[in-house]
Amino acid sequence: MIKVVMVIDTLTGGGKERRLVELLKGLSTSNETITYALIILSDIVSYKEVYELPGEVHTIQRNSSRDLSVFKKLYKICRVFDPDIIQAWESMAAMYSMPVSKFLGAKFINSSISHAPEYIKPFSKMWMRARFTFPFSSAIIANSKAGLDSYKAPYYKSYCFYNGFDYNRISELKDVQEVRNTLKITTKYVVGMVAEFSGKKDYATYIKAAQLILKNRNDVSFICVGKGATLEKMKALVKDENQERIIFVNWTDDVESVINSFDIGVLATYTEGVSNAIMEYMVMGLPVVATDGGGTKEILLDQKTGYLVERSNISDLADKIESLLSNEQLAHEMGKAGKERIRQEFNLEKMTESYIELYKKLSS
Repeated sequence: MIKVVMVIDTLTGGGKERRLVELLKGLSTSNETITYALIILSDIVSYKEVYELPGEVHTIQRNSSRDLSVFKKLYKICRVFDPDIIQAWESMAAMYSMPVSKFLGAKFINSSISHAPEYIKPFSKMWMRARFTFPFSSAIIANSKAGLDSYKAPYYKSYCFYNGFDYNRISELKDVQEVRNTLKITTKYVVGMVAEFSGKKDYATYIKAAQLILKNRNDVSFICVGKGATLEKMKALVKDENQERIIFVNWTDDVESVINSFDIGVLATYTEGVSNAIMEYMVMGLPVVATDGGGTKEILLDQKTGYLVERSNISDLADKIESLLSNEQLAHEMGKAGKERIRQEFNLEKMTESYIELYKKLSS
């Protein structure tokens, strides 16, 4: 039996959080004898399904982002569980987990790389935490090759494990028309973007491209699904005449049903690893238009499963969306190709097996 402790800052509705939850599901159904404990460094848990899985779940409330008492609390939980491996899923979680793993003689897996910035400023928090924890890591995992390159992770102990999709998530989708009625959508076409409202996501370009298209069309609605610090700022970009065509939807537990109501999936961003949103679009058979860069080109095949566009290029994004709206056959073919790509290359079984093989290697 291999015993693994997973440590993450929060379990909100983000991409790395979803990736961890999918892995826990995969481990729970695997024939291998992997036992895990999940430690969340806050009491924020959006993915309630972790409580229904067989592994232990612990929360540690921090008084601040650098609460030194976390070391003691984390050590106590880990000492009782007696893990072979401690795996950290964020940079601050890595800072806490790394010394604990050394005290207990456990191998340390650093899974803090979840995006692929073009440039990391020397001596920034990201840079410092990576430089400090990488030398003590038994393995470094990212969900994109671009992420490993961005952080200059040591190649000899670096691994790229792509996200895996759990098809059980789409086993009970709501009726498309029911979802559209709920969102008060009356147009023939729906274009959607699912992402956190933050400085890493380029909602401004998406909204401006939408308004460019709406100058010439009245048969399409644009959906923005998410929450975050920049939400109100983005709402303010929408002109009065477009208020009924650019719709903001709060993050929902049933985001898959909302995505299933789209005709086209969009992700405008500044930095990305391999996006769960893009994966979800493709699973639903949607053509995708996304910003080139980071790990996006590792999942989206340009002109085959959708289009890659220049970062912050409003007209480029608008043109590619318009071309799909105007060519339903092309959109259908791209969507079909994307769905098959996820089935073959980004399935949960393949992702889970990659992690299990690494756990075995480190524990031998």
